[in-house]
Amino acid sequence: MSKLDDIANGYGNLAKDKLGLLTKKQSKLFSNRMAICQACEFKTELGRCRKCGCVLTAKTKCEDCKCPVDKW
Repeated sequence: MSKLDDIANGYGNLAKDKLGLLTKKQSKLFSNRMAICQACEFKTELGRCRKCGCVLTAKTKCEDCKCPVDKW
């Protein structure tokens, strides 16, 4: 996937989450990722990653994305 595809996937799943359309498996995966990011030293006060610059609410919901420091 390209970076643009990753961004679209993350924001698409963010919208699905808001509408309650994620599977239980997706919800658990994305929730676990966000918990890791919340405790990460690279998370900014505005909810972005200092390593890749991504918005974490969307990045953690991109199914094919990886953490830039391999935490998930």
